[in-house]
Amino acid sequence: MSICWSRTPYDQDILPDLTRVTSAELQVGSDNDDEAIQGKLAEHKRRKARAQEEAWLEAERQEQAWLEEERAHAEAEVQRIEAACKAEEARKEAESWWADAGCLRCAWTNMPCLRSTDSKKRRMACNQCNELKEHCQWPVEGETSPGASSAGDKGKRKADVIKGAGDKEDDVEEGPSMKKTSAETRTSPVTGDQMECLIKVVEHMADNMAGLATAQKELYETYIKECFEFLAPEVTSDQDTTDEEDWDAEGLDEELVGLREEEEESWSQSESSDQAGAGSTGSQV
Repeated sequence: MSICWSRTPYDQDILPDLTRVTSAELQVGSDNDDEAIQGKLAEHKRRKARAQEEAWLEAERQEQAWLEEERAHAEAEVQRIEAACKAEEARKEAESWWADAGCLRCAWTNMPCLRSTDSKKRRMACNQCNELKEHCQWPVEGETSPGASSAGDKGKRKADVIKGAGDKEDDVEEGPSMKKTSAETRTSPVTGDQMECLIKVVEHMADNMAGLATAQKELYETYIKECFEFLAPEVTSDQDTTDEEDWDAEGLDEELVGLREEEEESWSQSESSDQAGAGSTGSQV
């Protein structure tokens, strides 16, 4: 057995005692103990499971954070689009309404009458003006500008709608006729969607009425057919009917001939009686 010299720091002159390696004192707590090995394996498994769980939780947290960020971004985009749409609608609504240049401002509300460019809301006036039957200078048909003159209007009248501000009387040209009842002034104009719904309802009602009429007609036909079968179960053939009609016609002809003969006899008897009466009268004279 040869011993190789190494560069270890211990004294080379002292040989290691290999017999001490197999002693019981050195074997305590070493890898040769099964319980220690099982304990180390269990600890390693626990650490590995803990690390995997922490990694899974971290991935889940990152995914949740990403989803929250995406949701917030989508909500912000939706809000931005809604705000833009509302702003556009408000702008269009503001553009569709404009104050009439000839408005005299109601004395109670001190609010000008507005005119809409929409065909469904051509002329609007406040309730006070409607109750007083006083209207502002509405443009005549064909005028598009807000300050268009109403030269084609017929007639003039005086309106005292500035009673609270001062007793001034101004000659105001009369606009188009807007005679409305209180119920009509409170009602809003019918929109296109409401008109479509109304048309659909009317069409549905018409279809139902047509189906009901058809069903009633079929019922009446069935009823009449059953009554006819019940009242006349046996119907003669066409040949029998023709024979009976021929027989009736011949009987009528014979009756007519007999009547004519009786009439001729009566006429002859009356003539003979007249002649006899005339002869007796002549003999007496």
